[in-house]
Amino acid sequence: MVAGRSSRDRAIDLRGKGDGKGVIDTVALSLVFPDFSVTDPSRFGTKRRYPEGGWSRTQNSTRRERLANVRRPSLTWSSGRPGRPFEHLRIELSLPKLLFGDNLSELEDGDAGALLRLLSSVLGEMGVMATPEALWRARLSVLHVGKNVPLPKGMTCSAVNRELASYPQRASWQLSQKTFENGGDLFKLHRKSFEFVSYDKLHDIGRARKAAHRATHSAADHLTPGVGETTASESSVLRVECRFNTPQETRKALARSGRYTKAARLCDVFRSDIAMGVLLTGC
Repeated sequence: MVAGRSSRDRAIDLRGKGDGKGVIDTVALSLVFPDFSVTDPSRFGTKRRYPEGGWSRTQNSTRRERLANVRRPSLTWSSGRPGRPFEHLRIELSLPKLLFGDNLSELEDGDAGALLRLLSSVLGEMGVMATPEALWRARLSVLHVGKNVPLPKGMTCSAVNRELASYPQRASWQLSQKTFENGGDLFKLHRKSFEFVSYDKLHDIGRARKAAHRATHSAADHLTPGVGETTASESSVLRVECRFNTPQETRKALARSGRYTKAARLCDVFRSDIAMGVLLTGC
C-alpha cells in the first residue's frame, strides 16, 4: 500500500534518507507475575469478575491528563482468567508519546534504555513495580508501526490519500471497512485484527492543541513546544501506520519481514530495520 509513481504525484519513500529512525509506535506488553508486582492496588478500578472465572481491574489516564499531554499507559491487571491462572498485567501505550510527548518525533535504536527506565518509573507512580529488564523481555500482544513522511512542497496529504484509495487492495486482506474522511485528511483500511491508516499528521496535532486549549487554558502549555508549527509552513507530513492488533497478527507481521518468533517480545522489534521491515511488508 505504498504510494507509487503516477502522472500526478511523485514517489514517496517510506524508508526516509537513511536516518536510522525507528518506526515502532503503540504496543501492548504482557507481564506475568513475578515479572511485576502491584504495590498500590487502590490505584486500580473496581474488580470485574467473569462468569468463566477470574477477575480484572483497570487503570487509565483521565481525560484531563490526556488533554494536558500527561502520558501514562493503560493498565489491565488480571488473575484467574482461562488460560492465564497467574497474575497478569497488560500495558498499552505509545512509546514515542511517552518519551517525547508526541509521535511526530521518532524513536531511535539508542532510545531503548531511556525509554525503559522512564516506563518503569511511570509504572511505579501508578502503583506497579516492573524493572526495565522485565519490560524489555515483555511479550507483545499489539504492535503499531508507523512513519512520518515529509511530503515535497506542493503535495498534500489528501492528494496522496486519494491516490492510495484508488489502488486495489490485496484479496487476502479480507477488508471489513474502508474509510476516507475529512476531505482526504485520513484514509483507513480495516479488518478484524489489522488496520492500515494514512493521515495528515500536522492537522492531527493541530486538532489536539485546539482540544487541549478548549479543555483548560494551561493544557496547551504542556504540549511539546514548536511541534507542528514551523514544519507546517514548509511541507505537509503524512503519517502512515500499520496496526497489528493481536499476538497472531504481530507474529505473522514479523514472519513476513523475515523474523519468525513463537512469542514476539519488545526486544524483538525495537530495532529500526526490523520495525521498518514490518511496516513495508505490512503495507
